[in-house]
Amino acid sequence: MSIRLVAPTVALLAVLALVPVAAQATTPKPVLITITAKKGRPVGGVARPTVKKGKMVKIVVRTDAGRQVHLHGYDIEKTVVAGKPVVFLFRAKIAGRFDLELHHPDILLAELTVK
Repeated sequence: MSIRLVAPTVALLAVLALVPVAAQATTPKPVLITITAKKGRPVGGVARPTVKKGKMVKIVVRTDAGRQVHLHGYDIEKTVVAGKPVVFLFRAKIAGRFDLELHHPDILLAELTVK
């Protein structure tokens, strides 16, 4: 193989090797909020997290009771499956204070504030 072919090929491979790294570096991690409920009650009391408007948010709820977890205002509702965490992943586009509730029984788990 001639040097004329090797140099451009090596340069192209070097650029391609950097593409996944650059893409990962620009993807911000979501704000992580974890909530655990035992017998339908939030452990440690009602959580009151605050996030900046525009941020990605990941809420993980672990509960041994209830049928659904509902984030009011964003109107996201997820079904509770025994032994599995309930995960919400969304962009905080709406400013305000929003209740995160366990349904059946209806219990307040958190008040999420988006500023």
